[in-house]
Amino acid sequence: MKQANVPSIYDTGLSLFRTALIQNPEIRIGQHLISTILSHITLERQSYPIDRTAVKANLEMLQQLSTDNKDTVYGQDFEPLFMGESSKFYERESNELLVESDAASYLRHVERRLQEEYERSQHYLSPSSEPKIRRIVEKELIESHMKTVAEVFILHFPADFRWRVD
Repeated sequence: MKQANVPSIYDTGLSLFRTALIQNPEIRIGQHLISTILSHITLERQSYPIDRTAVKANLEMLQQLSTDNKDTVYGQDFEPLFMGESSKFYERESNELLVESDAASYLRHVERRLQEEYERSQHYLSPSSEPKIRRIVEKELIESHMKTVAEVFILHFPADFRWRVD
């Protein structure tokens, strides 16, 4: 039975677990866990197989742990790092692909990456992360390089089909 202003044993246990292990700066388990999850996501983006079930279980745990400011460990500690790492990953990838791909291949790749991130958000990320990661992919792979993609497309477009201005 829950009494007024007294947290349940379950909530107290989660709070102790969070402060003693996950967010303890002396033993840094939470930092290692998040770093490992981020490494697995990067590996998956590079087409290596990962244990999605383990990633999902750990991310669900981070979503269950509330912080002192009523956020979750997922929202406070994991998600900002995930978005930052994702932005760097897609910035590097876009710069590499623009050098070696034609416009059509590049755009197919962008479409595939958007689909992969959507699937990732359905499998193990928080649903609230999906629009944020989609925005990062769009920014890093499309918006940042719109002029370059258009120039490559025009360069490789057959001359017979180009518009002529008289």
